[in-house]
Amino acid sequence: MFTSPVFCLSSLPGREDVITYATVKFAEAPSSQQQQQQTDPSRTADPTPPVSAAGKASSYRQPALVLLILCCLLLAAIISLTVYHFRTKQDPEKYTSLSTNYSSLLNQLQDLRSDYSNLNKNHYELQSNYSKLSGSHSNLQNNYSRLNETHSELQINYSRFQKENSELKKNNTELSVKSSLLDKYCPLKEGSSKGEL
Repeated sequence: MFTSPVFCLSSLPGREDVITYATVKFAEAPSSQQQQQQTDPSRTADPTPPVSAAGKASSYRQPALVLLILCCLLLAAIISLTVYHFRTKQDPEKYTSLSTNYSSLLNQLQDLRSDYSNLNKNHYELQSNYSKLSGSHSNLQNNYSRLNETHSELQINYSRFQKENSELKKNNTELSVKSSLLDKYCPLKEGSSKGEL
């Protein structure tokens, strides 16, 4: 195909500056190769390029390999299950001992679960007792601190009372000495009382 640009000036009234462009396409004569392709019935209009036999084989190799590996694994599993089945069939005592061991292990598991639940219950009770005891301990600590304060106040009062008592004893001894001196130097008349001085 051959294309050629064509320019056309428009001469519309009032629109002298508008230019229109267009392209013209010319059809070419078909070549000899195209004619052979159209006339050859072995060639179809398949747009995909031809693939070689080696390319087709390589595209199927990976899935075939995966399937082969899966078949081998399945065969190995079947063989191992068959061998296991025949061994247990030949040795029934081993099977019965295994089943008794399994049942005893299940019983032990149940016992352990019950022990675990009992231990959890005991743990909860101990936790609650611990919280109660810690509350009582804090109350006792508060009472102890108050008793210590009261004891220190009583100690202060006791020492003050002892000091006052010693002062009063001292004053009493001084007064008794003065009284004896007063009686010695100023005796009272027999008719007068001590209140009259």
